[in-house]
Amino acid sequence: MQGRAATLPDTLGELGCLPLAARDLAIGRTPKRTIALAVLAVTVALVASGTVPVAIAFFGAAVAMTVLGVVTPKEAYDAIEWPILVLLGA
Repeated sequence: MQGRAATLPDTLGELGCLPLAARDLAIGRTPKRTIALAVLAVTVALVASGTVPVAIAFFGAAVAMTVLGVVTPKEAYDAIEWPILVLLGA
């Protein structure tokens, strides 16, 4: 259970739970919003200036997000819409 340190003991008492030893655990991955926004801004700027075609720019952005650790390779693979790729390939 997570919560504010000031109210957590009272909440645990109301629920009839015992507190565990305090640990410095990070749950989940740390958000990398600034990296994602920077990649998006660069991509949009490249497309808007006409420097790079849209498809290449956003494919590069997807690769950059994976390389920079914003998304894991498994998340990137799971996000692929395979039926659409097969339709486009056909």
